[in-house]
Amino acid sequence: MGLVNRIFYHVGKVSAANPYLVIFGCLTVSLICALGLINLNLVGDPQALWVSPSSRGNHEQEYFKEKYGSFFRIDQVILKKRGSNERDSSLDLFKKEYLEMIYHIQTAIEGEVLEHKGKSFDLSDICYKPITGKGCIVTSPMEFWLMNVTDMWEDSSYKETARCIKPRVIQQ
Repeated sequence: MGLVNRIFYHVGKVSAANPYLVIFGCLTVSLICALGLINLNLVGDPQALWVSPSSRGNHEQEYFKEKYGSFFRIDQVILKKRGSNERDSSLDLFKKEYLEMIYHIQTAIEGEVLEHKGKSFDLSDICYKPITGKGCIVTSPMEFWLMNVTDMWEDSSYKETARCIKPRVIQQ
């Protein structure tokens, strides 16, 4: 007989001779192991599971929660020039032709109405409204000229104009 066979033979012999002692011992060991469940803390928040508390993303999320509430979401459109290299430091997208493109994209988004299961939805149904019923907050480079593309084209120092921005509230 091998060593493992002899060990199991003796365990079986002792268990058969003292069944109540074995049951009590097994229950005692199981309860001692289960004591760790007292400190069990289930986390269902994906942010807490996947984002380090000391990360930049977590700090920015906490800032937005403090300023805008827990369900504030930012959606953004990122434009990239065709064929451009990310490391190209001479790339300047803040030019009037790109700003006009942003204007057309933004007005298309603001005017879009979608139908889903018999209901109509527009930007005001999904946008961030800090004051209920007072319109959406939209931050865009075109806000420097209050969404007036003519004013932007007539602005000779458009980069100087863009030194600060105040978000516009869209009344809908």
